[in-house]
Amino acid sequence: MQHEQPDVLLPQEFWSRDGFRLDARWQRRLVAALLVLGVVLRVVRYALPFPLWGDECMLAVNFIDRSFADMLRPLEYHQIAPLGFLWAELAAVKLLGFQAWSLHLFPTLCSLAGLFLFAWVASRLMNGWPLVLAVGTLAVAYYPIRHGAEVKQYACDLLMSVLLLALALRWYQTPRQARWLWLLVPVVPVALVFSLPVVFVAGGVSLFVLWVFWRRAGWHARLLVPWLVYNVVLVAAFGLLMLVFIKRHYTPEVSHGVAAWWREAFPPWSQPARLPLWFVKIHFGRMFSYPLGGKDGGSTLTTVGFILGLAVLARHPRTRPLLVLFLAPFGLALVAATLRRYPYGASARTMLYLAPAIILVASVGWAWLLHRLAVWLKAPRLLWVGVGSTAALGAGLLLHMAMQPYKTPYDRDHDHFARWFWTQMSYQAEVVCVETELGRELFGGRWTSFAPEYRCYMHLYSPRHRRREPPRWHEVSAAHPLRCVVLSAQHVPYDRAALRRWLQQMQAHYALVNYDVFPINPHTDHFYARRYEVYEFVPRDQVAQYRRPFDPQTPRLR
Repeated sequence: MQHEQPDVLLPQEFWSRDGFRLDARWQRRLVAALLVLGVVLRVVRYALPFPLWGDECMLAVNFIDRSFADMLRPLEYHQIAPLGFLWAELAAVKLLGFQAWSLHLFPTLCSLAGLFLFAWVASRLMNGWPLVLAVGTLAVAYYPIRHGAEVKQYACDLLMSVLLLALALRWYQTPRQARWLWLLVPVVPVALVFSLPVVFVAGGVSLFVLWVFWRRAGWHARLLVPWLVYNVVLVAAFGLLMLVFIKRHYTPEVSHGVAAWWREAFPPWSQPARLPLWFVKIHFGRMFSYPLGGKDGGSTLTTVGFILGLAVLARHPRTRPLLVLFLAPFGLALVAATLRRYPYGASARTMLYLAPAIILVASVGWAWLLHRLAVWLKAPRLLWVGVGSTAALGAGLLLHMAMQPYKTPYDRDHDHFARWFWTQMSYQAEVVCVETELGRELFGGRWTSFAPEYRCYMHLYSPRHRRREPPRWHEVSAAHPLRCVVLSAQHVPYDRAALRRWLQQMQAHYALVNYDVFPINPHTDHFYARRYEVYEFVPRDQVAQYRRPFDPQTPRLR
């Protein structure tokens, strides 16, 4: 059987003049160089000692003691992540240990795979300058690199989105080959297991195939069958996930938190006068931050490129149906935001599943605009400006990561302190956590609310906790004291009566020989200010032999 040979859907010959086109040899060289740059940035980001930040810690603590079956239960700190991602992270922890590099391994692999698969998808859609700009943009884009090495699922969102786009575009190139539609059938449930918002992309793929069927005559029934099966599997898989997983995790507390935290990410339909400004603010803000951008119009360059790219695609009959493929996920996501089920546009991380479509279309627009300027100015070399800018951005991002390997100074200071604290406190002593190991609740049930970083760092840096070993009570002596750690926060008051009762019970068998306080971020009333308090005990009959083994001076925080 002779198969149709796929062609690039938008060759540069459609819109570019001779003398302003990029030849195939230079295209291969530039794409390869940009892919290498993207790999270097991701590997360096993974290798640098980036401390886990608050949201990562909130999710990471769920991998300390849970089993694979436990991941079906609501997560601590009202976190929501796809089941496949949770199982992949838990598998890495169980195989490699609870360490930062093992927690970041699977997201980094997803980020690398997403980069290469995206380059393949872009090469199916276009060639020449748009292809180079698209690959270069994702290679150096800040948010895909940053979230590609975090204990969060956003790199998985991007990878699953690219995978569905790849199959849809491959089918569109050879539309009479039903095998690509059949391949979507087993892929879509896997994609949903690893990414929750990819359901919008999956729905967009369905609408895209339906649109192509409707606009073209002479389609065989054998092509409708896989599309129908795909939709049945899509609805069944999402419904099953909703029943056994999403519904359990989307508790009233999570729903309230989403409504409060993401209130700017939901369209204000009840206030029609605000809608135009909201749409402009969202679509010119962080949602389009590729390769860089920000809120309040900080992503204007990308949004303008996206609009121009849509116009270029709409001009050519062969690429016009792609508007449905690229725009339908936006519409479906907007419907979900209207129902307050998923935030729309206020953050780049929650919209990373739309990054492939945004970058592909914006690259077409940028290339078209640069070509027009180059023709007008009679300066073909102007087209190299886009490539040079992406390389410069990559070099700048590499320097930035090396100089600032942390999200905020608080994350840096807390991680730096915790590395010192759990190592030094464990020296010739038995260190236990009052809340988690002694079962003492000193904050009226609110302790866990401010302790995710503490719990995460304890299992990262305390040798005994990292080995999952119980306290060695039989070794407590004057030479090996018991150090009981209490984490406190200035915005949560102590239950003083509970503290006194605990101290009285401890002193029935031990003598309190020392007390130290180590403040984190003490010179502010910020929510993240913390104190590590250490109560040191020895057996009452060995007090005379006690000698303080070291002077616990805290490390100087930059």
